[in-house]
Amino acid sequence: MADCVVRRAGAEDRDVLERLWPLFLHDLSEFWGVLPNPDGTYRREWLESAIGDPNWSAYLIWSGDRPVGFAFVRALDSDARVLNSFFVVRGARRSGLGLRAVQAVLAAHPGRWEIAFQ
Repeated sequence: MADCVVRRAGAEDRDVLERLWPLFLHDLSEFWGVLPNPDGTYRREWLESAIGDPNWSAYLIWSGDRPVGFAFVRALDSDARVLNSFFVVRGARRSGLGLRAVQAVLAAHPGRWEIAFQ
């Protein structure tokens, strides 16, 4: 697998994040017992916050020229940042890419952290 590149997502990355978002929620639906909305979509509150709220930050994870995941950080103005959402597509899992990505995200915001997990 190509090198892992993690970069802060900007407005130009909205389409990529919107395409990865349902894959993330589909994976979590197994644990949360959540079904899609009647129109086939999933809730988008976290996605919208990660893109537009100044207290959040979205990161895209790349392998070569392919987007392979994302990380959403919230509580940027608090004593402890929160890794709210972290996702790596199945084809890139178990390669060490996720570990390198989370290390890069944590390093971007030094200090205390809360990390949610299922």
